[in-house]
Amino acid sequence: PISVVFEAGTYNLACASANNDSCLKLVSDGATDGVTLQGVGSYPEWGGTLLQIANPNAGGFFVTRASNVTLKNLAIDYVTPPYVQGK
Repeated sequence: PISVVFEAGTYNLACASANNDSCLKLVSDGATDGVTLQGVGSYPEWGGTLLQIANPNAGGFFVTRASNVTLKNLAIDYVTPPYVQGK
């Protein structure tokens, strides 16, 4: 198994060239099993981890040919939302 641990704080992901593509990619040879991306909590204002995507045209994550991929204890948000909702 592979673990990537993000410490507390806000991580700004620029993703400048990711128009209609994903900001973070996990591309495997097909043998990857058990990958965890882990923060220290999903409330950054209380010492948690926030992955903040700067490009509203970029997707968050793209995973291919890997199994048992887990994202836990972190928040994901956009600086500028890719859409608006009205009533």
